[in-house]
Amino acid sequence: DGDDDNDGALDDDDSNDINEFVCSDNDLDGCEDCLSGSYDTDNDGPDADEDGQCDVGDSDVLLSPGANLISFYSLPADGDYSVESIFGQLGDNISAVIGESQIALQIDTDLWVGSMDAVSAADGYWTINQDIGVLEVQGLPTAPVFYSLAAGNNLISYPYAYANTLENGLPDGLSLQAIYGEGVAAINVEGSWAGALDGFEGGSGYWFVSSEASQFEYNEPDLGGARLAAQPAVPEEYQFNQSINQFFYFVEEAEINDIALSSGDWLVAYNDDVIVGSRMYNANGMIDI
Repeated sequence: DGDDDNDGALDDDDSNDINEFVCSDNDLDGCEDCLSGSYDTDNDGPDADEDGQCDVGDSDVLLSPGANLISFYSLPADGDYSVESIFGQLGDNISAVIGESQIALQIDTDLWVGSMDAVSAADGYWTINQDIGVLEVQGLPTAPVFYSLAAGNNLISYPYAYANTLENGLPDGLSLQAIYGEGVAAINVEGSWAGALDGFEGGSGYWFVSSEASQFEYNEPDLGGARLAAQPAVPEEYQFNQSINQFFYFVEEAEINDIALSSGDWLVAYNDDVIVGSRMYNANGMIDI
């Protein structure tokens, strides 16, 4: 019998020929090809977008017009992480990729210049897009990733497909003052986190503000991920264009002419007559804007 465990993978090619649920990862997506009990690369793990690639090896990053703060939880198995390879699928929809102290500019179709040649599993990036789009990067999961933080600001990735809360995702002992995401932030107040950012999501990048140099790995999320709080939809009249230059205020209490604001009111920040930020007020906790 050339297939002792009857999983559809011949013994010579089977990494465990007495276990029907273990055989190989021939499609290089980070998921076990025999997970279903038989060899089936199209049924080897959760596949939310039903594209035949299991979630952990399938980075689908939604992009909005303007600035997007992203990272990758999977990268190509062939090791080609070049800017041209990763972002070429977007064509003229993308004009720049900006990392921590590095940049790649697309000055013509498929013609990139700048100090950034390739992306990294450990880094976060701002992308500047002309229109909405989806950046698809299929390959092997990047997790676990080991991070070295410098004192001050660090633009890093989140290396998992599934979400995790700040409390569960971060190991003990990190000296973090704040974490900034795309348009959301959290501040460390005597060991507790406050602000609209309550967790990490696959495909997103984050600024970690550290009070000292340190090293860490994220804690692995549960399969399916944590349920993160959804932010209220911003009314059209209070919407703003996302910038790569972010500054946050943290508001615990607010009043106007001695009248306290109520939960559900909106705080709106302006630069002259241009709206540059907005957040729904919460009388029961600290918010960021």
